[in-house]
Amino acid sequence: MEKVKSTLKQLARDWAEEGAAERAACYGPLLADIERLLPSESAARPNAKVLVPGAGLGRLAWECAARGFACQGNEVSYFMLLASNFVLNHAADLGQLEIYPYVHQSINVRAPADQLRPVPLPDTDPSRLPAHTPFSMCAGDFLAIYANQPGEWDCILTCFFIDTARDVSQYVRTIHAALRPGGVWCNVGARARVPRARGRPPADAVRGRPLPLPRGPVALPLGGDGPGRILDRAPAGGAARAHRAAP
Repeated sequence: MEKVKSTLKQLARDWAEEGAAERAACYGPLLADIERLLPSESAARPNAKVLVPGAGLGRLAWECAARGFACQGNEVSYFMLLASNFVLNHAADLGQLEIYPYVHQSINVRAPADQLRPVPLPDTDPSRLPAHTPFSMCAGDFLAIYANQPGEWDCILTCFFIDTARDVSQYVRTIHAALRPGGVWCNVGARARVPRARGRPPADAVRGRPLPLPRGPVALPLGGDGPGRILDRAPAGGAARAHRAAP
C-alpha cells in the first residue's frame, strides 16, 4: 500500500501542474546541461543518445525526447512502470485524469478538504514528441542491463538515482562502461544516505551520519577509454561542477 501511495504522489509531482516548481528545481539543471552541451543547431544532436537510469514515471526522459534527443528511461519498479506506461500511452488529453494522492495523508493537512483535493493530470500531451525521435522505457535492473552496453550512450542523466546504490562504485563503473569516449554524466542529488547492506556497515553509518559523495573535483575516467566529464548539479539550480576526467 505504501508503494501505491508513493506512486500517486509522484504522479502529482511528475505529470501535474502543481509539480512544475519541483521539476524545475531537479530536472531543470540537467536539461539545461544537455541543451548547452548539445545545442539545437549542433549536427551531433539528432544522433545523440541519452540514458536516464531510475527514470521513475518517465517525465525527465520524456522531456529529453521532446527536445529531440534519442532517449531511453530505465526503471526497476513495477509500480512506476505501470503508471508511466498508462500516462505515456493512454493519457493524451490535458487534465483528463483526476487522482487523489493526499487522501491517506494525515500530516501537513489544514482541513479535510486538503486530503480530498483532486489533482488533474497530465499537464502536457505525452504524445507530443518530434517525429522519428526514439523514446523508450526499459524495465529491469540498471547494473544487469547496462553493464553489457559499452560505449552506447552519449550522455547519462541521474536525478537522485545514486541514493539507491548499495555500492556506489558499481554504479560509477557501469556508467563509465556505458558512456562513449568523451561522454558526459550529469547528476543531481548526492548520496546522502546508506541503505543497509550485507556485512558490517561503515562506522559513520553506525553513528547515523550520512556519507555524501565528494563535491569537489573528481577524476574518473568516464567515457570508455577516452576522457569524459562529470557534471554535478545542486537540485535548486546551484552552480555546476564540470570536471574533465583524468585520461
